Amino acid sequence: MKVFDISMPTDTVSVQSGGETSVTFTVTNRSGEALRGLVHLKPIEATEEEWLSVQSPSTIDFEKDASHQIEVGVNPPADAEPGTYKFSLIVASEKNPDEDYVEGVVKLDLTAPEPVPEKETPWPLIVAIGAGVLVLVGLGVLLYVLVGGEKPPEEGFPLPEMVGLPESEAVTMLEALGLKTTTRKQPNEEAPEGNVLEQTPAGQTEVTRGEKVTLVVATRPSSPKVKVPKVTGRSLEYAKGALESQGLRVHVVLQSDNVFEQFPNLDKSQVTPLHERRGLFEGGLSRGTFPGVTGAQKTKKSSGGSSKTGTALQSNMHVLQMERLPKAKLDSIVKSINGTVVKQKPGADEEVAKGTTVTVTIEPND
Repeated sequence: MKVFDISMPTDTVSVQSGGETSVTFTVTNRSGEALRGLVHLKPIEATEEEWLSVQSPSTIDFEKDASHQIEVGVNPPADAEPGTYKFSLIVASEKNPDEDYVEGVVKLDLTAPEPVPEKETPWPLIVAIGAGVLVLVGLGVLLYVLVGGEKPPEEGFPLPEMVGLPESEAVTMLEALGLKTTTRKQPNEEAPEGNVLEQTPAGQTEVTRGEKVTLVVATRPSSPKVKVPKVTGRSLEYAKGALESQGLRVHVVLQSDNVFEQFPNLDKSQVTPLHERRGLFEGGLSRGTFPGVTGAQKTKKSSGGSSKTGTALQSNMHVLQMERLPKAKLDSIVKSINGTVVKQKPGADEEVAKGTTVTVTIEPND
């Protein structure tokens, strides 16, 4: 008999890298009796667990025929690669999690951020004026060269206005007039990339054949990079402050066999065992091992047909659910955690884009 039903408004959501969205799942108890459900997220394939957060406790008590809505937040970082990803929400009966569970799968279409709209600038007007000046002042000289096949005159002539024209077009015109050209790139967010921003000498200046004209050409500013500070050996409070001051995000993993004894200021709503976020039912856990006590076993068939049993999942790693906590509460908890950073990823001094998530692993102090 089916114990749970699960539904959502859509099985496909779209979000930009660096953006955020959410999906609301509706889970209904169809068992005919009250029961407790165990909730966890499952990243699928290339989806990163840090992108996902569930806005509900890890356990929910369902009355007979009752429904509960569970909201899942999706927040990929700015440097996440656009593409198609998947994740699922799994709700399992506490009594029989290996058989009595339901899974809702959602496809995530991740797109590149939309370019920042260019501010309205007078570039079209500048181009039109430049072209007009070129026609009125330099067209006779240019036609003389291009059509007549003669060299440009040795005497002086007015330098056409190049500002606003594409670099290749400006260089072609200047060389046709017997002028030498050099270009220099300059970052600019407003002008079209590759267009001339400035010229030396200025337009209308009298020049002669063989003179040099310098063009300043617009390029796009490069995206800022930051070095990841070293936080190993330091407290979580220090690590969080140091990383966030560089524009980086922080993901915290607590490595502890008795997390609520060694970090007494935490409760079950603030941490989630890492194996639950990775996907409980992958690999075929034996019945009764949920929610992942030390020594959970899974059975695999060898090529000879015999069974081998081994530890199913590491159970001493817990994720601090930072996204669920108000800032004041989070700051208080971070300050109270008596532990040391033993690992960070990406490592110290690596250059990454702002907005990148750095995972820090904390072990309790003795």
